[in-house]
Amino acid sequence: MANNFPYRMVKLASTSASSSASIEFTSKISSNFSTYYVKIRNILPATDATSLLLTFSTDNGSTYLSTNYTWVFSSALSSNSQTITYNAADTSITIADTLSNDTTRDLNADIMLYDMNSGTYMSKIDTHCVSYNSDAHGKIIVGGGSNTGTTAITAIKFAMASGNIASGTIGLYGIQDGGFIY
Repeated sequence: MANNFPYRMVKLASTSASSSASIEFTSKISSNFSTYYVKIRNILPATDATSLLLTFSTDNGSTYLSTNYTWVFSSALSSNSQTITYNAADTSITIADTLSNDTTRDLNADIMLYDMNSGTYMSKIDTHCVSYNSDAHGKIIVGGGSNTGTTAITAIKFAMASGNIASGTIGLYGIQDGGFIY
């Protein structure tokens, strides 16, 4: 059997939140993979109408970069409205905004991470999310971002803009060279 999509991903870690300030992957980003996949399932914030954020570390999570992030996303609601949101000089990458803390209004997302350990190219992400806004309208978010520095990234952290991550899971996978992305 050919090594297709399911066989080219290597599960590196998975963490479940329980009123967690953040979810960090501090020892899994390495030169073993040039591309990573993050699987976010059923994330609920503890605070209403907050955003899920991503930050990078160049020292295995001892500190996290707080400058040079750029991001943009387009969102569409089932109420027939669309928005484009962006920031060219932020302290983190916004993955999804205005999440609700209703137990039936979770966030699911798929994120690709590129050039994390390059040291030559900027680290970049590509996001695809499904959630609800605070008015219970279905919301689709497509976006991306980067950190304009070129130092190799060795850890990543997910946190809410305010409050904790009440529940949900985040998994990190390495994509083997020659996998479905290439």
